[in-house]
This record gives sequence, structure tokens and C-alpha cells, in this order.
Amino acid sequence: MAEMSNPQTPQGSSVPAPGQQQIPVPAQPVSTSGAIPPKKPGSKKALLGCAAAFVFLIIIALVLTFIFLGAPDAQRSPLAEAVGVDPLVLVDTLTIFVRIFFLTLAFIMFIMTMVGIFKISLAKKDDPARNKNVFMAAISAVLLIVNLFLWGGSEVYLYYKKAGLQAIKIQQIPAITTIPENLRELSAPIAIQFDATGAEKELSKFDILNYEWNFGDSEKGNGKTVSHEYKDKGKQGSGLFTAKLTVKYKDKSGKEFSKEYPGKDITIVNLRPQGEIKVESSTGEAPFKVEFDASNFKDTDGKIVSFAWDFEGTGTERTFTDTATEKATHTFNKPGEYTVQLKVKDNRDADTIIEQKITVIEATTPRPVIKFTPETSGKLIAGKQYLFDAGESTAPAGTIQKYEWDFGDNTAKVPSKSINHTYSASGTYEITLSVTDDKKQTGTKSEKVEVAASPKAPVAIMKTTPAKKDTDKVLTGRIPFAVKFDAASSVDADNNIIEYQWDFNGDSAYDSYGPTVTHTYTEEGTYTATLLIIDADNNESKAVIVVEVKPAGIQANVQATPVSGAVPLSVSFDASGSTYPNGKITSYEWDFGDGTPKRLDIAKLTYKYSKIGSFTAKVTAIGADNSRDTTSVLVTVTEVPLKACFEVTKHGGLAPLTVVFTATCSTGTIKEYKWDFNSDGTVDERGTQITHIFENAGTYNVNLEISDNSGVTDTAKDTITVTSP
Repeated sequence: MAEMSNPQTPQGSSVPAPGQQQIPVPAQPVSTSGAIPPKKPGSKKALLGCAAAFVFLIIIALVLTFIFLGAPDAQRSPLAEAVGVDPLVLVDTLTIFVRIFFLTLAFIMFIMTMVGIFKISLAKKDDPARNKNVFMAAISAVLLIVNLFLWGGSEVYLYYKKAGLQAIKIQQIPAITTIPENLRELSAPIAIQFDATGAEKELSKFDILNYEWNFGDSEKGNGKTVSHEYKDKGKQGSGLFTAKLTVKYKDKSGKEFSKEYPGKDITIVNLRPQGEIKVESSTGEAPFKVEFDASNFKDTDGKIVSFAWDFEGTGTERTFTDTATEKATHTFNKPGEYTVQLKVKDNRDADTIIEQKITVIEATTPRPVIKFTPETSGKLIAGKQYLFDAGESTAPAGTIQKYEWDFGDNTAKVPSKSINHTYSASGTYEITLSVTDDKKQTGTKSEKVEVAASPKAPVAIMKTTPAKKDTDKVLTGRIPFAVKFDAASSVDADNNIIEYQWDFNGDSAYDSYGPTVTHTYTEEGTYTATLLIIDADNNESKAVIVVEVKPAGIQANVQATPVSGAVPLSVSFDASGSTYPNGKITSYEWDFGDGTPKRLDIAKLTYKYSKIGSFTAKVTAIGADNSRDTTSVLVTVTEVPLKACFEVTKHGGLAPLTVVFTATCSTGTIKEYKWDFNSDGTVDERGTQITHIFENAGTYNVNLEISDNSGVTDTAKDTITVTSP
């Protein structure tokens, strides 16, 4: 009977017949396509090896970093210089990194050690893996201890490195510091604070006796910290000062020493504005109106550009308000003590701040108030009636019992709260109002008023630059045509013109305002320019001019460098900036103004002036169509500066000593040479080269004076030393 195969039996296996004993057959490896291969035992070791190598490299990098960082007491740090950071910042950053790195590494080693110990405690004594766990736990513990030692060593190194850098930084503190730190280009008066703390630290091992300061302006001071005010540029006016410090100290043996430190150079280049605030009275009743006057402020080496006032600010809460003039008016409404400050600024942005105390007391005196409505010009008109009202007058201590007006025009005084009054003639009048209360206290106020004559119409007068010729009907120019319009010559009988309006193109829309304006016509055409003036009485007057603008023509332009200097003077002229939008410039005609013939040449050239004087150099740009335009530049040629100078063959020797003096190095147009060998003011010799014999021993101050035809002189000096044989 044939054997049947069991479909559930794997291929290659045999099933025993019934009744037969089954013989064990070793299992054969089965290859199954697509199955995941088991993990290789070496993968874990490779991963651990990479991690160990990475940690090792980090440690090597730290060691190299510490080497390049330098020893704790090193003056320099090559690594900090290489990366361009402050050494202290670098040390602090490394300290943070070292702590994070070693803490992380210690944590890992500790966990590995504890895991190994835990596995050892669970493994049986005959378990082959137990020895492996013991080894791993021991290695982890050793690495943990090494890590802690490295960590501690790094911390100690970085600690001393930081301390060393801090000590170096302290040593770098300058002996003298100042506030302000920058002592150049200062404005006087200025207070400078000098501090010798650096010198104190430098001499900390000694007993300092005194700090002596010489401020360089004939004044001195004492103390580690002093403040000194430089009031001006000094007696010589140079503005240069050198502040010096000398420290006196003694050592442990009691021996005294002194050390002078390099001076601090102070440069005063500007003097602040100086002056005072003037007020008629600094004390008054509230509300107290005060007129401040700072018109006596002067700037001796520049000009004042602004005045700014703060009337009621306190402490640092100051708000300065600029005013156009040096005078200001302010009303203090509440009683109290006020410190008014004025800030005066010059053209070099230096300012002076001064104060004025104002005392405002509680009001007790009646306070008159004059109210009336003048014309828009601020004046009254003769023959016209006006209402004067005192109804807003007050009496703080009682009630008003009496009002009295005096209009200052020799009319009778009027006892009334309100009154109509007419001035019969023009002029300046002073209105006085007196108010009396029930306590018999009287307050008086005066106010000046301008009374003008009956108004007359103004007359508009327009002038232009360039000016229109009397024979021309229109003002003509070429694009771009810039015209300056001037209405300052307009007249008004009352002298109260308040408005100037300009229409440049005749479209009835006013384009600009003011007595003087400038307008540039950029398009070709004919325009009607109109001036309208209005006075305070609303009277008007007009003036017109026709402006004809032609296409752009040839326009000459010249630049010269230099425009002044000593003879002979070479000047570079450049007319290449000349333009001709509608044509071509073909040549340039030059006239140098010194009498030499005119010449046709290129746009750029250099000309040498050999005469002394002021010359108007002209260039005419010539177009291909023979159109021309001329412009000029002024060149000033001066004489060679008179400068005395002489050379000697020897400066000393045994008597008798023969010395040759030569003055050929002197410059300028020299008329005469005068030699004085005894410094007594006598003229011993004359001439360019002099031979002089010094018979006796001594020191001789030799003077040379030269002079030109105009009587200008200059001197030079030298010293000759003659010794005995």
C-alpha cells in the first residue's frame, strides 16, 4: 500500500506508520522569504562606541579650549581675541556649557551604574551574564568618578580664570576719570568732576596722604574727587588746559613719596552765552504779570540762536518753550514761590541755563482791568468813538466802590465803570484806570494806546530781480527763469500794510504770501504776475508785470579752485557744467581779468596768475548757432607772506667765536634786514648775510627783523652760547 502524504506535515518530515516508534529528527533551518532578520549583537556595541567617541571628542575640545583660553593669570586670551568677544563673557558662557555637559554625563554614568548594580542583585551566581553586569557597573562607576574629577577641575580653572580677568580689568581702570568723559571741544563755563579712584587702587598697598590737583588754569585743588569749573578759554585765549594729579603717599616704613600721573587735556572751543534776567519786580500779588528781559545776553565768540523759557516747572519737570526774542511775559495766577528758568542756546548748540526767583503773594489790592476793542491793526482811529469798560476789575479784600478814568489827552477824568471816548488827534496816549474798594485800598493800571489818523489807501509797488528795463514792456527770461519779487517799497499812509498776496500766472489764485517771494517759471509762455496788498483798514492796491518765458538757451557755468592764494597762483577753471539744452556748445572764450588777451580754449584749463590783486575771470560759452552766455568768478592773488628766518653756521664755541648768519630762508617782499646781536634793541648790522664775531663768553640772543615796503615787519630769534677758552 502506497504511503499518503499528510498535507499538514511540513515538507521534508516523515510521519511514522501506525505502531512504529517516532525517532526525533533534528530540525532543519527554514528560510522564509520576507522574514525580518534578527538584530545583530554588534549594533549595540557600535552605538555605545560612537557615543563614547563623541564624549571623548567633547572632552578633548574642552581641554583645547582651556589651553587657548590661557592660564588664569594670563594678560591675554587668544581664544577670546579670535572670536571677538569679551574674555569675561566667554568664561561665563564656557562655565554654563561645562556644567550642563558634565551634569548630563554624570547623570548618564550614574544611571548606568545603578542599572548594573540592579542587574547584579537580580542575577544568579551561576548566571554567565552576571560577570558582564559586574564589569559594566564597575566601568560606569569609574567613569562617573573621572567625570566628577574633570568637572571639579574645570570649575576650579574657570573660577580662577574669571577672578584673574576681573583683577586685570580692575588694574586697567585709569588713574584719573572725569565726568564728562570726553574733554574735547567743550563749551565754557563748564564744571568737570575729576576722580582719582584708579590711582587709589593702584597705590592701595600704601598710605595715601593727599591728592593734589593742578587744573592748568592757575587754580589747584585737593581730594580724591574734586569738581572744577573752567570759566573761559584762559588768559591766552587758546582754550587748552592740562589737568594734572600728584599723589603723595608713604610706605610701611613711613617714608614719603609722590607720584605724578599723566595729565588730562581739556579743550575749550566755545564760550556759552552770558547774561542775566531782568524784571521790574520779582514780588507781586496774584495774578502777577511779569515781563522778563534777557536782552543783555551776549555771545562773545558766536551768536545766540534761541531763547527758551520755563516759568512754572520744578525739579526735573521742566518744559522749555522757545520764543522768537529774548523778552517774554508770563502771568502767575496762584500764590507761591516760582523758579523761572531761561535756556539760551548759541550757534554751536551750547546752552546756558539761568534762574530768576518770583514770589507771588495772596492778592489784597484791587486789580483794575481795562477792556476796549481796537482796530485789527491794534490801533484806534482819530475821530472814532470807542467803549472802554472796567467791569472785569476785581477787589480781593472787599468790593469796588469807585472807578476813575484818565485817557491821557488832557480831557477831564471820568468816574464811571464804563465810558465812551473819542480821541481827536493821532498820537500815543496812556490810559489810566483807578479802582478803590471799601477798605480804601486803590489799585491803578496804565496802558498805552496808539491812535492813528484817518486811513488812506496803500500803493502797491513791485520790483523784480532780474529787473525789467524801463524801455521794456515785459520781463524776459529763459527756462528755468527764477524771479525774485519784492513788494517792500509799497507805501501806506498809516504804515499798516498787513497782507501781501502774489499771483504768478494770472489765474486769479494767489500762489504765495509775504513782502518778498521767489518764483521759478519752468514752462515757456507769457504770464501776468500780480501783487495785491491790503492794509489794516482793509484798503487794497494792486501792481502787475508781464513775464515772458522763452525756451531754455545757452547758460555758462564756471568753477575755480582755488579762488585765492599767494603769488604765483595756479587756478584750475572748469566750465564743463555749462548747458545748452536746445543746441551744442562748440567753444569757450576765456578772459582771466589780468590784462592778458582773451583766448578760445576748452572747457577745463589751468591758468597761473603772476600779479597781485583781485581779478574777475570770465568765461563765455559759445554755441554752434553763435549764441553766447557769460559768467564770472573772482580770483584774489595775495603777496607771499612776510616771514623772518635765518640760519647760523654754529650755535656755540670758544671765544672769540665767528658765526655767519644767513637770512635767505626768509620769505615775502623784503625791503630791509636788521640784525641785533645783543638783544638790546640796537641795530648792529643790515643785510641778507652777516658775519659776526663774539669776543666775550656769554649767551647771546640774536634777533632778525625784516620789513617790506608797507612797513609790515616780522622777527626771528636764535641763541648763541660762547664759552671761555
